[in-house]
Amino acid sequence: MKIYHCRPDSGVYLGCSTADESPLEPGVFLVPAHATIIPPPDAKEGRHAVFDGARWTIQPIPQPEKPEPPPPPTDAQLAAAAIGKRDRLLTDATLAMAPLQDAVELDAATRTEIALLKQWKQYRVAVNRVPDQDGWPREIVWPEKPFNDTAQ
Repeated sequence: MKIYHCRPDSGVYLGCSTADESPLEPGVFLVPAHATIIPPPDAKEGRHAVFDGARWTIQPIPQPEKPEPPPPPTDAQLAAAAIGKRDRLLTDATLAMAPLQDAVELDAATRTEIALLKQWKQYRVAVNRVPDQDGWPREIVWPEKPFNDTAQ
């Protein structure tokens, strides 16, 4: 005997199987909870069969609710992210400047290195002043890193 299973919480049709015969009563088949011998009707796309305990009905498959978009970031969140970026850029600039500064202090710097050191210092000052911009923290114009054409 064929039996039809449904979800215990919603009655939605899950599938079918064969009922086991009772070992105590030959000819009597065991129908477990949340199953029926009543076959469900065929459901078209976008619909499913639902058992209410006595009969099957065809119902539309509920569509999941679309999650609310996250709220826009606050000024404090934007400022924290921008300060993090600023600090990373300042660290990069300091690392780029260190060997150039060493060369200058040892009187071993070329004209190109001296000029590049000045550009990095100007860049570092500009990066440090980013929080002073009018659009802070929603509209930020990040300065361009110095370009070293001898590094290519």
